[in-house]
Amino acid sequence: HFRHDDRLYHWECPRGFGESDLTAEENARKEIMEETGLTVSSIEQLNTSHEPIAYFLAKCCGEYICNDVGEGIENMRYISEHEFASMIADGSINDQFSIKAYTLAKIRNII
Repeated sequence: HFRHDDRLYHWECPRGFGESDLTAEENARKEIMEETGLTVSSIEQLNTSHEPIAYFLAKCCGEYICNDVGEGIENMRYISEHEFASMIADGSINDQFSIKAYTLAKIRNII
């Protein structure tokens, strides 16, 4: 995903700003569909609803289609949990939101 603040591409999980008329879960489903074209088959919130940012783990199905060209997404790649952890360790994944979502899932023994 291209980030304007540093003018670089980054590996990161789908994310975005929520619309006020949607729940956090509805916003998460919408962002996944917009950024990947995948359909969410199940979703679980990883943190408490008292936090200002909601983190989810979603199981998805379908074929990758980047629906929103304006998102700055160049490619999508499926990786294992082990590879995800390795990419965090080697600095390939440095997005704080992706790292927090992964950490919350690990702490809760979901992955």
